[in-house]
Amino acid sequence: MNFKDKVKSMKKTSVANATGSDAQVTDVKENTATPTIEEGSLNPLAKRETKNIVSGSHLESIDIDLIDPSPYQPRIMNKRVYEKLPILAADIETNGQINPITVRQKGNRYELIAGERRFRAIKEILKLKRITALVKTSMNDDKAAITALLDNTARQNLSDFESILKIKQLCEEFGYPFESYEFVTEKFAIDKSKYFRLKYILDLPEFILDSLNEDPELISGYIAQEVNTAINKALETKTEKAIFDLLRPEWDKYVEEFKSTGKRHKGFIAILSEEEKANKATKPEKTEEATTEEQPSKIKFDFKTDKGVKFGSMSSECGTKGKSVLKLRVALDADITEEKARKIEEFFKSLND
Repeated sequence: MNFKDKVKSMKKTSVANATGSDAQVTDVKENTATPTIEEGSLNPLAKRETKNIVSGSHLESIDIDLIDPSPYQPRIMNKRVYEKLPILAADIETNGQINPITVRQKGNRYELIAGERRFRAIKEILKLKRITALVKTSMNDDKAAITALLDNTARQNLSDFESILKIKQLCEEFGYPFESYEFVTEKFAIDKSKYFRLKYILDLPEFILDSLNEDPELISGYIAQEVNTAINKALETKTEKAIFDLLRPEWDKYVEEFKSTGKRHKGFIAILSEEEKANKATKPEKTEEATTEEQPSKIKFDFKTDKGVKFGSMSSECGTKGKSVLKLRVALDADITEEKARKIEEFFKSLND
């Protein structure tokens, strides 16, 4: 008996043995029409899902050929994703489709919102004609785009690169203030620390971003932060070109290693610190003949309240290429809002005028 025959004769089954987070059983009898699914035809898990359905939505078994891909899909469908589809398809064939995909109605057709991998596994591998879907009858582009992102994020299988790339694209498309962490964290349901961590990815060198477009799993936001920190430190003594010339071969080796192991690490940036150590080891000692003019000038200053209580300090010294390097340490009782941060930014800009 093939799988289609199994579906036709399927009875209510237990889903206690479901093995995948995306593989979920929906006991749907195949029909030539596109009927709304009655609660009595659903297994226990699917029945539970129906309790979360709000007005303007309904479960339906629909013709899979009537579903169009989403222009807002955040997932990059690369080789690694496709290689895992047969596992998901086998799980669905064994246990059924528990979680419906989510679509929105657009005329006589539907647009996929959430469930890209389930949709592809059922259509491209299992070759089924119908699929269980939660149909949204009224959903605008804004809501559809954010729902697609949040669905993937909630399943914890969307990479940091895909997340920040899609957030930035949606902000540009719908006119959202991407630089406002208060808006972005509330709109896309992420915490402040994750927002800033993800933003480090966008500051990576182009050759790393190019690799991430091919395999977004290569590095996380945490590693991106480490990479940017290492690059900024190296910029104190080297040009950007010199740094990238050192980093690129190490990055290429890491990419090949990741293809084999699938394990992330930050070892490829060690070349920058090793180069710094080598420079220090070969740097000649300063002689006593050095003049005072050659020594970098230093300034130390304490910040105090009107009552003379210290709440911070600042030190300044001459860095490379004639630049001043400031080190600040301040403890404040008040929260630093975005508005206050902008004022601090404007103050430092004014120092360059």
